[in-house]
Amino acid sequence: EHTLGKTLLELTAVLLIVGILAGLGITRYLRVGELTRANEAVSSLEQIYHGEMIYREEENTFWPFAAVENNIATINSKLRLTLQQQAQRNWDYSVTAPTADTFIATATRTSGRNVGETININQGENIDKSGWTP
Repeated sequence: EHTLGKTLLELTAVLLIVGILAGLGITRYLRVGELTRANEAVSSLEQIYHGEMIYREEENTFWPFAAVENNIATINSKLRLTLQQQAQRNWDYSVTAPTADTFIATATRTSGRNVGETININQGENIDKSGWTP
């Protein structure tokens, strides 16, 4: 009887410790997953950057001059890119060129705990993650 009570107490302690460790592991797993998705956005933004550099070399202006474009098919076509276009993607992209010498491309998270958060890149290849939390 005394041994059974001790065994149940030990089992409860072990389950509590396992539960805490599992909770920590899941939190870390979700954070790593979000960091991976952020890397996907940075990679796509770098593609947009390189597409903009080629476009500017050919046309002497960044695209879309004095406008905002958020249609991925149009971005792909104008900048000769292959950004993901399927409905279940992690990020939406927009590009604007307020002047002939500047542009900013924005990735906006479409789902998950970071929905609506943004990562940007500009003509200086400066990546701004201030609108995104890991």
